[in-house]
Amino acid sequence: MKSPYVRLLCRTLALAAAIGWMIFILNISSQSGQDIEQGIEWLWWLGQSVSVIGHLVIYAILAIFYVLNIFVWVMNSAFKVKWLSIVILLSGLFAIFDEIQQSSVAGRYGSIQDVLVDVIGAIGVVILCKLTWMYRNNRHIKQSN
Repeated sequence: MKSPYVRLLCRTLALAAAIGWMIFILNISSQSGQDIEQGIEWLWWLGQSVSVIGHLVIYAILAIFYVLNIFVWVMNSAFKVKWLSIVILLSGLFAIFDEIQQSSVAGRYGSIQDVLVDVIGAIGVVILCKLTWMYRNNRHIKQSN
């Protein structure tokens, strides 16, 4: 990614993806409880765990977009603990904002448990990214010996 134009394009696309996903989350949160239930009734087979799985997946994707944004700005440093901690912090702060916003919607309420599940989804992504990066670096070191 040596060309400044390619770098700018990657940074713009990564930022647009993260912002778009945050708008998607806020859009889902602004729907009434009845609308949400109708929208996910096809997931009946998940039972009560549908909410937990939904939060984990949605915030894992958000964390992926955050990691991607950090990567296109700081490249190889993106997988250092301080940057990955920022991903978790940003995901948690957005989850808090989302739950506060959601509490003002008819038939919905904010929940600390949902914020914790959201943060767990982000932590899972961070751990996977760190492990993948470490494996990739170790494999590269072994191949160069």
